[in-house]
Amino acid sequence: MKRILLVITMASLFSACGSRSSDFNTGVEVTNPLPPCPDSPNCVRISQQYPQAIDAVWETTLSVLQAMRPYDIELSPDEYRINSVFLVVFFRDDMAVQLEEMDSTTTYLHIRSSSRVGYGDMGVNRRRVEDFLERMKKIETKKEKK
Repeated sequence: MKRILLVITMASLFSACGSRSSDFNTGVEVTNPLPPCPDSPNCVRISQQYPQAIDAVWETTLSVLQAMRPYDIELSPDEYRINSVFLVVFFRDDMAVQLEEMDSTTTYLHIRSSSRVGYGDMGVNRRRVEDFLERMKKIETKKEKK
């Protein structure tokens, strides 16, 4: 009975809290091929431009995502796509990353992170995407200094 009460309480918290998410602007004008977010604050979808070839961005993306320790990760290297699952308490969130090459020196990184259940997520998906992008930036900065 206590476990059921805990589940109901946690579900209520997740459904009631969270920042308004959805697509947020990174200054990139490109069509994100990942599914749009629903009209709820438990999903974030963005696109980020990198001035590098797609294979270099893929290598960095994979390294960053693995360092974030997802519960599960599925790679589709031929499509430059990664699907991962993160555990939050006992809920599962999905994070998809899709790379798109514009030319030999420009790659777009598309990200979608969303909760599987509930309405709100207390900003978890937004923070996950921000953390991912910050880690990408740190690696890119180190590469530039070499």
